[in-house]
Amino acid sequence: MKQERFKMTGPAAVILTALVMAFAGSARPAVAGNHKMSISFSGYTNRTENLTDFPVLLVLSNGVGGSSFNFGTYPFLSTNGYDLRIYTNEAGTGAGLNYEIERWDTNTASYVWVQVPELLSNGTSVVWAKWGDTENSGQLPCTTNGATWGNGFTGVWHLKETSGAHQDSTSNLFNSTTISVALQGSATGMVDGADCLNGSAQRVIVPALNLNANTVTITACVNGHQNADWVGIVCSRAGDTKAGILSVGNNVRYNWNDSTYTWVSGLAIPTDQPAYLALAVSANNAVGYVNGSAASNTVAHAIEEFNGETDFGLDRYDTSVRRWIGVIDEVRISKATRSGNWLWAEWMNMASNTVFNSYGTVATEQTEQTDGLYFFLR
Repeated sequence: MKQERFKMTGPAAVILTALVMAFAGSARPAVAGNHKMSISFSGYTNRTENLTDFPVLLVLSNGVGGSSFNFGTYPFLSTNGYDLRIYTNEAGTGAGLNYEIERWDTNTASYVWVQVPELLSNGTSVVWAKWGDTENSGQLPCTTNGATWGNGFTGVWHLKETSGAHQDSTSNLFNSTTISVALQGSATGMVDGADCLNGSAQRVIVPALNLNANTVTITACVNGHQNADWVGIVCSRAGDTKAGILSVGNNVRYNWNDSTYTWVSGLAIPTDQPAYLALAVSANNAVGYVNGSAASNTVAHAIEEFNGETDFGLDRYDTSVRRWIGVIDEVRISKATRSGNWLWAEWMNMASNTVFNSYGTVATEQTEQTDGLYFFLR
């Protein structure tokens, strides 16, 4: 039988549509999904520098930051969160932003790192998260290829893996070669899981980074307990290198070319509390940080090779005593001297996520046919 299609438009279509809806007893259905939420970075305000390609942590959990976000009410299509898309505009036009999923868990919290093109110093930067779109639901290459961690990062270790090697999230793939810890990936870190070391020469070892530079930044999140003097936190004493972050009397110090360890920072590492540590080295200066507080050492720094292994939680000068006791998390090494603004933002974004980030109201976009009402007649 021949099938013919007729299109009705204008007032007649509106009236007939209302009659059809009333007869059916329900409104026109929206396409499932297509949810969106803004995330602004109002916590980065009154700063003196715009940050480029900065990796921002998003923590997605029900009601996060007082928002309406809810995994049950606004579900993702993928059980791994692969339909997540992030843009710099509400319409979702243009290229989406690079992101990495550290952990996806809809029962508790999901941790996502997003490379924000520019973090404005006045707190007005915003990104839009979108999900639930059946036409954009596949896994993106950026979730595994290290694209989120450009801009000078040599190695980024979340220390979240509970078995096997600790993965380097950068494209360099400096995955750990040895892990000897009391708890692997299951201790409570500043972000998701972390390693816990008991002081019996335990450590995580990563291979030679071959930095060959005197512009280097090393950062780590820790939670230490009654550590001895001259403890290695992130330390390379192999090949031709003697460099890294140390704890001496629970104060931050550092070693560079085996000649700066006598410098006293005056920056105390809190005991049994989470802390963010950083060391930013340049040719004529080094700055140590504990939870955003800084101390400088104005001295020349020669190039360090980093052509041997690097240890997390140990200084090989004396493995019987120079051992970290406690948690270590989120270790990063960059071939770049990070600014105080950059390191302050890293600390605040992890330690006080809902102060740094403002999570908006979730909305669901409806896709409707609006150009007329169609009938098919036989």
